[in-house]
Amino acid sequence: MKEYQSKVMRSMVGMLSACCLAMVIHDAQAAQQCYDFGNLPLNVQHNVGDFLSTGTIDVQVKDFYLTSGVPYGALGQFAEVVDKNIAGGASRPELWTYLTTMQVTPQLPVTKVTMYFAESTSPYNLPIANLEVNGDMRVYNGLAQALPQAHLDRFGTASTGRADVVVNWTPPPVNTKFNHGTLEITALPGEYIHTFSFGGDDHYFDDICLVW
Repeated sequence: MKEYQSKVMRSMVGMLSACCLAMVIHDAQAAQQCYDFGNLPLNVQHNVGDFLSTGTIDVQVKDFYLTSGVPYGALGQFAEVVDKNIAGGASRPELWTYLTTMQVTPQLPVTKVTMYFAESTSPYNLPIANLEVNGDMRVYNGLAQALPQAHLDRFGTASTGRADVVVNWTPPPVNTKFNHGTLEITALPGEYIHTFSFGGDDHYFDDICLVW
């Protein structure tokens, strides 16, 4: 009888361990979700105010800012999913922002956001990038790079939630015109990212990942 009880106990412990391990694996998988815009139609221009629904999150096309507090507000602004891989994500397609900024409001606050990006640096199109976290909008521009200037900047306030930005990038190879790299937005411990926006005058983005 004791031997039978011992076998039952070992079996129960084994099942419980397997169950707990499955829960941990499931939670680890559910802790991050990525979006590559692959379920959206190609070559469709979305205007300011439009929503791009990926099926699990909504991304709204917002106005582009040339300088802080000054929206572009002119014709010719759009966002478009294109069959390209300039930003360096895992695969085609990717999101192209032309004089627009994309705002994401996660259903639940997140602790980290990562994405691939590329920005045009041609002599006739000096890069200007927009980046926003928790209502704190910044405008970056420069002769050689725009978005990389956000590296190590802190966004937000103690009341809205603060987050630090890390940008890893490489300058364009010879005879090309795009900076490309990765952008990471990480909330301070115990704080969260409630909204974030990204975009620019001629930028590409892919594999946007949210971490809970």
